[in-house]
Amino acid sequence: MFRNHKTRTRIQTTTTKLILEIVIKFAKDIEDVNAFSAMDVYASVAILKDRKVKDRINTPVAFSANTNPKWNQTIKFSLDEKLAQEGRLMLLVELMSHRPFLGDKEIGFVRLPMEQLLGSNPPASGDANGMKLETHALTGPYGKKGVVNFTYRFLAEQLRVSTVPTPSTTSQPYIMYLPVSPHSYASSDPIQLTSSYVTVQQGKNAGQGNGLVPIYMSPQYQSHGYQQYSPRNPQPPPQHSQLKPLTQQPFSQSMPDTQEA
Repeated sequence: MFRNHKTRTRIQTTTTKLILEIVIKFAKDIEDVNAFSAMDVYASVAILKDRKVKDRINTPVAFSANTNPKWNQTIKFSLDEKLAQEGRLMLLVELMSHRPFLGDKEIGFVRLPMEQLLGSNPPASGDANGMKLETHALTGPYGKKGVVNFTYRFLAEQLRVSTVPTPSTTSQPYIMYLPVSPHSYASSDPIQLTSSYVTVQQGKNAGQGNGLVPIYMSPQYQSHGYQQYSPRNPQPPPQHSQLKPLTQQPFSQSMPDTQEA
């Protein structure tokens, strides 16, 4: 059994990877959501895809920051430029009060379309693109109180991607030769045996098993009215209808006549 193997060549393609680099600097005059202690504040920065969170990164906690926390924390996200241009991506900056025992509480948030940020500061390669300063008022359950300050830029990186072409799904036929071996049966009718070969086409008569050809295939024989004997069936197979039963001859023994002397 032979099969031809074709060598698949990798194809080098170049694609553009868009990186959002954002520095969360500080917040000012935000709402104090803690009643009895100073606020420990952190910023949770997320990328929304179709209004669902795709990626999220948190800044370190600014302890005892109260209403004017500072971070100067750099965060980077990898983006799909096509989705950003289509208006399907958004930048979300949430300010949270860190409360280990009562649970973290939202202070306010800023949500900006990625398409708007791209238009204000288009991407460039390497350090050629400078950081742009943004200051936005917070929106939240307590209304608009306080602002958050950050800088951002987009970086475009050229990447080389190696791809392997998908092999064709059309199956290539090949031939496997299976000799038909003779079997003998006790029968009055002669069984005619012929030497033949079976041609197996992959994907057609290979049966189930992911397109693999079975190693063994039972040869086809002519039916002569026999039933296969199984060890589970204690009854022996019935005799062939054309076989003549053996007739038992009566046993007789002639006794010689004895004469008394």
